[in-house]
Amino acid sequence: QDKAAAATDRMATRVVKAEIRKAEATQATVDRIAAARLKEIADGDKAAAAAEAQATKQGKAFNGQALMAAAAMAMMSRSIFEGLAGFAKASGEFSAHMRENNTMLKLNESEFKALEQTVLKTSEQMGGTQNADQMAASLYDIYSSGLTGAKGLEIMRLAAFDADAGLTDAKTAASALASVMVAYKLPVEQAAIANDVLFKGVELGRMHFQDLAQNIGPAAVKASAYGVSIGELVTVVARLTQAGLPAAEAFTSVERAISSIAAPSVKAKKQMDELGFAYGPVELQSKGLIAKMIELGQVAGNDAGLTAQTKAAYGSTGSLLALGDASGTVAANIRKMMGSSEGLTAQLLVSMDAGKDTIEMFHEMSKAGGQAEYAHSQLSKTSDFAAKSIAAQWANTKIEFGKSMEGMTRAADGMTMRG
Repeated sequence: QDKAAAATDRMATRVVKAEIRKAEATQATVDRIAAARLKEIADGDKAAAAAEAQATKQGKAFNGQALMAAAAMAMMSRSIFEGLAGFAKASGEFSAHMRENNTMLKLNESEFKALEQTVLKTSEQMGGTQNADQMAASLYDIYSSGLTGAKGLEIMRLAAFDADAGLTDAKTAASALASVMVAYKLPVEQAAIANDVLFKGVELGRMHFQDLAQNIGPAAVKASAYGVSIGELVTVVARLTQAGLPAAEAFTSVERAISSIAAPSVKAKKQMDELGFAYGPVELQSKGLIAKMIELGQVAGNDAGLTAQTKAAYGSTGSLLALGDASGTVAANIRKMMGSSEGLTAQLLVSMDAGKDTIEMFHEMSKAGGQAEYAHSQLSKTSDFAAKSIAAQWANTKIEFGKSMEGMTRAADGMTMRG
């Protein structure tokens, strides 16, 4: 029995130990699994944290990009709005000038739209520095002068051409050309000839085309009224500016000289009669301004002989005024006859050196043909001309787009009213 009991105890001990080992193995497995799981969880947390950090970073980047995109959209919207506003402004200014012209023309809407298109197309086809709005503005002076229809449009085209060649604007050039055309009652076919005379005067004198254009109007009216040709008028002005007078003063001086010879005052007539100087509009028209100014210098008492060229041109045998008038007698006589200091200045300069320079200039004026074209060909080669031409064509594009916007707006308004 004791042996059997001892054997049973040993067996029980082995079983218990085996169970303990099994339990320990199971626990170890559980611990390993638990550790692995814990590691997975830890790794997952790290990954999740990393993912969250990455997501946050990307979110911030996205928000930044979104803000930038929104800002860009806002800027684009503003640019588009400003662009559309610019188109509308350009179109509106063009239409305003054209409507102002129509206050004189009184065209119906169909005719008015056709005229707008003609002005636009003329500017585009010329490809110069003057856009359609500038040409439309020039039409007002042209129409105001009574040059309408095809005549007015031809003067507009020439004025734009002059603006290119003379470094001025179409409105200033149109005013000058229209003044000459009306004053001398020239047909539109002779507009280009008159144009060449103006540009030749710029070449011969010391002035810019704009100086001439801004001042010629009143002088042209007076000169034409007394039969002084446009060639003589511009020649004398060129001579005075060459000697240093500003263009405005030169034109005033010529006007005074014309008036003094054609319609002298009572005092001036007395002096002229005493000196044997023939005056009056018929005398001025028959002999010409330059010849009469030279003759006036002659009778004033200068003893300097005439040049052979002057004699050949005018057939005179007397003497002319020279600036070397020490006693002041010649100047005093002329002042009495001219009746003003402006007239005296013109007379002194035109008659200087027996009128030699003035006569030579007048001969050069006979070669004025093609002068405007030549000036244009020179100016059109400059980078400034190219830049202004591009700007003019862009301005025309804005006008046309603006006109299209007006049409779409009217169509939309019509649909809204029908709806």
